[in-house]
Amino acid sequence: TYVTGVAFAPDSKRLASVGFDRKLRVWDVEKRRQVYAIEAVQKTEVPDGVAALFAVSYSTDGKRIATGSGVISESDNRDAILGIWNAADGKDVLQIPTKARRVSGLTFSPDGKRLFSAHYGVTLRVTDIDTAKELPVAPELKVAGTAVALTADGKTAVTASDDGLVRLWSVK
Repeated sequence: TYVTGVAFAPDSKRLASVGFDRKLRVWDVEKRRQVYAIEAVQKTEVPDGVAALFAVSYSTDGKRIATGSGVISESDNRDAILGIWNAADGKDVLQIPTKARRVSGLTFSPDGKRLFSAHYGVTLRVTDIDTAKELPVAPELKVAGTAVALTADGKTAVTASDDGLVRLWSVK
């Protein structure tokens, strides 16, 4: 399958991967074996595209994994989903609709309470994991975010976008 995202657990003992097969796979790095695979997106076929997973991130404490879904088709306007999973066993913790077609990048805040996501259609979104509510980020840019990262202190986010620019965001 076409792999679209990978992320190491903070202790580097496990690796998570996602792709076009809609599965979150967790691997034991030392044994080079799959620990588990779960269907993280319901199979939804459309005339010229398929739902898939595009992004994955471990929380800083290693207890949760976030996934970002989306559609491949430019004509499909279904909402992508942010998925939060228990890292130990892959059990579903939370599913959050995004109001965007695709999640292309993810990272947790250092305290693990917020999830930063880059989307096609909106550069950056921040979601409070406890309430599943989107937090304001200003200004909202209507360009496709392709990647997101956060400084170790959680005070600055950086996004890449399809207009060729890298932007720094002050985070409160």
